[in-house]
Amino acid sequence: MIHQDGAADGCIVYDTETTGADRCFDQILQFAAVRTDDDLNIVDSFEIRSRLLPHIVPSPRAMVVTGVRVDQLFDLQLPSHYEMCTRIHEVLAAWSPATVVGYNSISFDEELLRRAFYSSLLPIYTTNTGGNSRLDILPLAIAAHTFAPDGFAWPVNEKGRTSFKLDRLAPANGFEHSHAHDALADVHATIHIARLIRERAPAVWNSAMEYRVKASATRFVEMNPVFVATRLRFGLCSSSLVTAIGINPDNSGEVFTLDLRQDPTVIAKGKPWRKMLVRAGQNGRPLTTLWRGCRRAAALTGSGQELEYEKMR
Repeated sequence: MIHQDGAADGCIVYDTETTGADRCFDQILQFAAVRTDDDLNIVDSFEIRSRLLPHIVPSPRAMVVTGVRVDQLFDLQLPSHYEMCTRIHEVLAAWSPATVVGYNSISFDEELLRRAFYSSLLPIYTTNTGGNSRLDILPLAIAAHTFAPDGFAWPVNEKGRTSFKLDRLAPANGFEHSHAHDALADVHATIHIARLIRERAPAVWNSAMEYRVKASATRFVEMNPVFVATRLRFGLCSSSLVTAIGINPDNSGEVFTLDLRQDPTVIAKGKPWRKMLVRAGQNGRPLTTLWRGCRRAAALTGSGQELEYEKMR
């Protein structure tokens, strides 16, 4: 079933374990996914591992974190990287359309997955085409920390700051996570956090579900000249009123926003700001449209007298 806004019922919650943190170099060693219904009840599950590609040198730290042994990297009983990617693609296609969910997935797992599909000559945009939409639980946890802080236990890291790492946040909130950094275990931890957000921070969850489709997020930005942006910056959560002021000329899927705590005349004097105006003008957009119209997805801005933007992929 597909809702009127184009978003499908049910979720595909997934996670990857990799040879390292370099999205351009490292490879997926383990992939796990769980299909759920709208209420996050588990319907089906899938897990697969692969052998090491011959040109990849795994990070020793990643091997320690994931617990992968050297002999597993070369186990001929495991599928090749290509065989793994083909099987992942088949499963995602069979479970679609759905909302594809992960934890820090849009910035990391999805990038690795797309590169893996590309190198295997498979369609790369599986997670956001064919009726699929995407949802990252990490930004929702950050929003819950801001708007519903009393509903959760917030672990503190060695620097005395709130930790949003899944292997800390899930156990602090009642999930038995002794197998952290196993892909399937992390999927179940992600589902646990998602259920808690839906239950204890319903406004955050409902907003995320409403705007997980790019067209809906676009309409929100177009209809709201001022809105609240929340982000994690330098380990600290911050929220501020922002207004969209223009589209990134290099990527129409990004917009620039102005933090309304800042003096726009001060920001306008900065070199990056003038460059942006020139580049926007070269793309044929009138200067005034930077401050009025915004046709794409919302962006986030942090504090400081500089313009920042983030991708809403």
